[in-house]
Parts: sequence; C-alpha cells; structure tokens
Amino acid sequence: MADKGSLVGQAQGWAILFMLGMLAFMFACAACFIYSFVRRQRAHQDLTAASV
Repeated sequence: MADKGSLVGQAQGWAILFMLGMLAFMFACAACFIYSFVRRQRAHQDLTAASV
C-alpha cells in the first residue's frame, strides 16, 4: 500500500473511483437494455391482444 499523501496513493484512489464509475455505467447500460426488451414485449403483447 502506498502512503495516502503520495502521488501513487492518490492515483490508486482515483483509479478505484474510475473503476466504480465504469461499473455503474455498465450496470446502467444493462438495465436500459433489459428495460427496452420489457417495453418491446409489452407493446407486442398489447398489439397481439388487440388483434385477437
């Protein structure tokens, strides 16, 4: 572990925050992808129910 006041320690801290930000972005993208499938399924279901 680097000293918290050193440049290496600060870089490690920023790297962790960057990785957490990327992870949050990836989870948000996955959630949007799943949500779009749910919306398409519901729209298709409503369309087929109205046709019958």
